[in-house]
Amino acid sequence: MILGAKFTIKPPAGAHLIVGHPLSDGLVGCWPANESSGSKLFDVSGYGNNAVFQGSAGWRLSRLGWAMDSQGSYNNANTAFDGTQYDELTISAWVVADVTASTRYIVDNSPGSTGFGLRLAGTKLEFFCFSGGSSGLVGKLDFFSVGQLRHIVAVHNSKNVIYGDGVYLGEETSAVGIDSSIERMGIGGDYNGGNGWDGAIVVVQVWNRSLTPGEIVWLYRDPFAMFGSRLRPELLSTLTSGVINIASTSNGQSSASGSVRVARKLIGSTSAESAATAALSISGELSSILPERTWLKDALFAGMTANAFKLGNVLSLGWFWMRVGGCSALYRGPEMRSIDFENILSVANLKAGLILPPCYVEHGGDSTCFYVVRRFNQCGVQERTLAAAVKLSLDTDRDLVEPRPNDIFSSIAEAAEGDKVRLTWFYSVLEQKAAPAYFNIYHDAGTGQIDYDNPIAAIAYDGRKFYSYESSTPGAGRYLFAIRAEDVAGVENDSPALLRIEVPPGSPDAIAILNVQAV
Repeated sequence: MILGAKFTIKPPAGAHLIVGHPLSDGLVGCWPANESSGSKLFDVSGYGNNAVFQGSAGWRLSRLGWAMDSQGSYNNANTAFDGTQYDELTISAWVVADVTASTRYIVDNSPGSTGFGLRLAGTKLEFFCFSGGSSGLVGKLDFFSVGQLRHIVAVHNSKNVIYGDGVYLGEETSAVGIDSSIERMGIGGDYNGGNGWDGAIVVVQVWNRSLTPGEIVWLYRDPFAMFGSRLRPELLSTLTSGVINIASTSNGQSSASGSVRVARKLIGSTSAESAATAALSISGELSSILPERTWLKDALFAGMTANAFKLGNVLSLGWFWMRVGGCSALYRGPEMRSIDFENILSVANLKAGLILPPCYVEHGGDSTCFYVVRRFNQCGVQERTLAAAVKLSLDTDRDLVEPRPNDIFSSIAEAAEGDKVRLTWFYSVLEQKAAPAYFNIYHDAGTGQIDYDNPIAAIAYDGRKFYSYESSTPGAGRYLFAIRAEDVAGVENDSPALLRIEVPPGSPDAIAILNVQAV
């Protein structure tokens, strides 16, 4: 499992966007800054609003590849792009700040009290759109630090919303639409080049729609997913990123590595007893991993099984693989460690954008399930990966559960000196919907029933690392502990995971040797 963003090197200059790709929908400006030379950032969205370098703007390398090097005011890039014509707008940018002082613009189209801007104000991230006389300024303190690569997304609809590194940061209300501005947008400075960014502008993208939180997470996980691959994915075998849509616009929770977006609708009214339907969208580049030909046992040796029928191998009686273009298979399970890989739910073509579970699959209230997508290549070799996995959690009304921190990723309990118990755990930020502020520690005091109303300790979250806590016990016996993450709003995850430990009694007294003799 990958514990963090899976950064991907930029595609080469001249790479094309994938027609029909979900992240290409509504893309009206895209400057990948992958030219590495010259004095232009080419707009590959199809609108042709190329950005022309000003002053001494140049090139530098970043963790994602080449980037525009903007060093202060009037060393930026100007483009004829004007986003004020759209009612909704999404801006995505990867940047590195060399200086975190004063006001420095990433993009700007705001002369006077019109237009919009995305900027740094010291270490603070700020986004505004002038709508009906109000700017709807939204910000996040202490977001930027010198030399750190950050992903920023700003969304404008009836609100101005900001995300950082795939995580929601804040929002402010805003009237719909953006007041008309001069038809010019600056990249790495304001619309005239002043208040210049000091650092790297790695990539800038603009959509004329509101990206969903799932799509934003996908962008963070795979910034260039909408670009054509330089490889032939049907010849390879490991899915490195995936997206799962469940027909509508709500957003679900993701577990395991891979980028995932979930939405859901119920057939009929919300009070109906019919099952939910789902549509799963997949995207990604493949690489080699230990393969297996599962279809052999499903057809050649086992006969006309359900899996063989779905894969199409009954047509050859299992003697050869039928899907020469490859395919994707959908699996499901109640937990990640118990996915039913013996039974394929449904199959779609390798390049298909959607995969539908059968209608008999239910999504009941107060339930959780996991979906996994795995691909077969043109020779019937299936990847063995959990990269494209999603956790779908519904409340009693069959609505997606509210955003909350992830469950504790790994934890152990062990006896320590003095009848104490030492708890050690790790928290993974992968695909989290809310950042943790504290870890609440609960125990049962030897009663067998954990008291979740009264934590025995609250440990402050301090970044991605191992945490440890020692708890005193009344003495030898069996004890239960639980660790749950809580965000700044007081929303706590409700993981049922427990830690069980038995504290042994003290060591017996040493035996005194009174006499020794030969026998």
